[in-house]
Amino acid sequence: TAETRGKTVFLEAKRKKRRQFFSFGSKEEPCAKFDIKAPAGMDLNPVSVSGDLKVEGVNGPVTGKTVSGDAAVSGSSGLSLTTVSGDLEFSGAAGKIYLKTTSGDISGGISSSEDVEARTVSGGISLKMLKPAAKGVFSLETVSGDVKLGFPKGAKAATTFHSVSGDQNNNIINDPAAGLKINVNTTSGDLALNAMAQ
Repeated sequence: TAETRGKTVFLEAKRKKRRQFFSFGSKEEPCAKFDIKAPAGMDLNPVSVSGDLKVEGVNGPVTGKTVSGDAAVSGSSGLSLTTVSGDLEFSGAAGKIYLKTTSGDISGGISSSEDVEARTVSGGISLKMLKPAAKGVFSLETVSGDVKLGFPKGAKAATTFHSVSGDQNNNIINDPAAGLKINVNTTSGDLALNAMAQ
C-alpha cells in the first residue's frame, strides 16, 4: 500500500493471512521489494525497519535509516546513514557525511568532504578519499574492528590515534599545522592510514 502524508510517501507491505493446517517446522518469511524513481537532486529520506536500503544515481542529500538491514548509496551531496544491525556502504559521496552502525562494517569512497564521522561498535571502517583534501575533520571510532583510511599521494594531516590493543601503520605526512584533522579511536583493532598513488 502507498500513502502520501504531506511531503512524505509511506510504503507498506502486508502479508495476507491464510489458513495453515500443517506445520513441519519451516516458516515462510514475508518478502517485498520496492523500486522507487525520483529526481536525482531530490532530498531522500528512506526508512526501513527490517530490510536493506539501496540508493543509486543521486546528487542530492540522502538520510537513510534502517533497524535491521544493510544500506548502500551511490552518489549524494550530504550523506547520513544509520542502522543497528547491518553494513553501510557508499561511493562518490560529497558534503557532510555521518555513518553509524552498532553491528556492521562501514566502507566507502569520498569524492569531497570536510566533515566525516563514522562510528561502529562491532565492525571495521574502511574509507577512501578520492581527491586531495586540504582541510576538514575525520572522526572515526570503533570498539572491535580495524580502521583503514586511504588518501591521495602527498596528503598531509594532523593525526590523533588512540588504540588499546592493535597495530598502527601511518605513511601520510603528519603535520600538526595541517588543515586536515584525523581522529581515530579503537579499543581492539588495527589502524592503517595510507597515502596511495593516483
